[in-house]
Amino acid sequence: MRSPISSLERSALQLTFGSITLTVVTLACLYLHAHFAAKAFAYLLVILLFSLMGSFIASSALCIVTIAALAYYFAPPAWNGSWSIVEAHGGRLSMAHKNGPGATFQVALPPHKEAVS
Repeated sequence: MRSPISSLERSALQLTFGSITLTVVTLACLYLHAHFAAKAFAYLLVILLFSLMGSFIASSALCIVTIAALAYYFAPPAWNGSWSIVEAHGGRLSMAHKNGPGATFQVALPPHKEAVS
């Protein structure tokens, strides 16, 4: 039977090696400009291989770190499309924080010019 200390040390070691592997995979994907699906698949392989090592707690923590890294480094911003559409039409998108809860978003577009025939 394993002692609780050796089990904790094994989990910490697994999490450390998993984090180092994720760092290497992240840097390789950034260097190679890999497609988002390829990055997600590489992360999935890392999670799968380290999950087979046995520690549930370390595997869960590694999974959370992987999701955070994938979202932070590789996922495009959710509202980036709105910004580019407004700018493509010569407009401006601004936001301001109110003193209370909430925020104000303002879209300013130039007046429409009639086509000259």
